[in-house]
Amino acid sequence: MDFEVLIKAAGIFIGMVAAGSGAFKTAMDLSQLRRGRLREEYKFAREFFADFKEDKAMHPFLRTKGLQAIAGTADINPSEIQYLLTLKGAPQAIKDYVFGKKYLQHLEGVGNLQVNFKDRYKNPGYRKLLKSWYIFWYGVSVFAAGSPFIFSSFFARGGNTSVGLFLVTLAFFSPYAFLALRAGVRVSRAEHLVSTQEAHTQAIIMPSGSKIIEEPSAKKPS
Repeated sequence: MDFEVLIKAAGIFIGMVAAGSGAFKTAMDLSQLRRGRLREEYKFAREFFADFKEDKAMHPFLRTKGLQAIAGTADINPSEIQYLLTLKGAPQAIKDYVFGKKYLQHLEGVGNLQVNFKDRYKNPGYRKLLKSWYIFWYGVSVFAAGSPFIFSSFFARGGNTSVGLFLVTLAFFSPYAFLALRAGVRVSRAEHLVSTQEAHTQAIIMPSGSKIIEEPSAKKPS
């Protein structure tokens, strides 16, 4: 009996080591891929800016595709990307704008701070209500997903197993929890972008019609 227990323990240990080794190798591979992707993004951005500097009459199609490639998305307009590239923390600003775009608008030509909430979402109280609503539904969905364990004694009376019911409730309610959480985060990311919007202190040469975007003065919203 002791020998069997020893064999099982050794098998579990070997399995854990193998799983840990596989997880470590996967993490290292992902890290290498990320570094390689960042190098490629840098190389492309450098080449794109150099091409524009040499070719002021760059075709609008190439300019649009270049800007969208730098932003990593085709969901926002070139004029929006141009402005976001002049902000401090431009990569994060682009991510925040794309993620919270439902609540934001770009007011081109109104000064250094051109991203604001759409009229419907300008009221801070309304945005707080929205976030509270999404958090409420996230909590309800999580609670419903875990209800077979929370009320295990109740379900056991009907001869149902908690694990089986949990798999059902998890599959049904977890998408709703995810959607509610994501909706709340969208509002928060939009608020973060608007509240921390600040002009970049270093000029970023980008096409803006026939003009070049000059270095804006650093300014925070009041």
